Amino acid sequence: EVDSVAAVLEAAARAQREAEARRQLMLQEMQHRVKNMLATVQSIATLSARDATDAREFARGFGLRLRALADTHGLLMASGAPGAPLERLVARELAPYAGHGEGPRTRWEGPPVMLPADAAIAVGLALHELATNAAKHGALSREEGRVSVTWRTITAEGTPRLEIEWVETGGPPVAGRPAARGFGSRLLAQVLGGRLGGGTTLDWRPEGLRARIACRLNPIGPDAEPPGPPAGVPPVPLSPAAGGAA
Repeated sequence: EVDSVAAVLEAAARAQREAEARRQLMLQEMQHRVKNMLATVQSIATLSARDATDAREFARGFGLRLRALADTHGLLMASGAPGAPLERLVARELAPYAGHGEGPRTRWEGPPVMLPADAAIAVGLALHELATNAAKHGALSREEGRVSVTWRTITAEGTPRLEIEWVETGGPPVAGRPAARGFGSRLLAQVLGGRLGGGTTLDWRPEGLRARIACRLNPIGPDAEPPGPPAGVPPVPLSPAAGGAA
């Protein structure tokens, strides 16, 4: 009986230690997410203010970007997993522009990819800016315009990476790369490039913008390390071709 009681007490103590370890892990993950969220909001506010010509324009742009950020967090919560499906992020941003008539105005294709929280937030913001820019100035500003989004996963130096390609056609002719860098390219440099070892190339072709986005895919799960630049590997800088209002 003494051995049985000792075994029960040891099992209870082990279960309590495991529960405490899980609680500490959840607290660390929450602190990490809140810290990154606040840093992202700060970046959005700073860059939105830099682009705005007056307080009303700032409020509108900042509000729309915060809504996109909130939508991504809602998707993270609704997925029931510690990540968000890339396809749902793309579909959410392009659905309002699908249109009717002869063929879809938007299409997307790629393998199933579950994005970790940090990558989902950065990619969601990037897609939002590209879609907004396309609706204002690019392919989605015309009925005949089209947007295609494709993606793939690769392994580079033992690290899984995501590559996304955004292609616009049928919009107004593009005169070339804008003289000034817009919100999107600066945000990509700070959020996507700085934290996720990523980068982007914006190719302002006459027939429409072609954007290539790449980022590191951190592991998902209780044993995953907090996202951050891998040791000895600097973030991939923006290509010299990057820039503009996207």
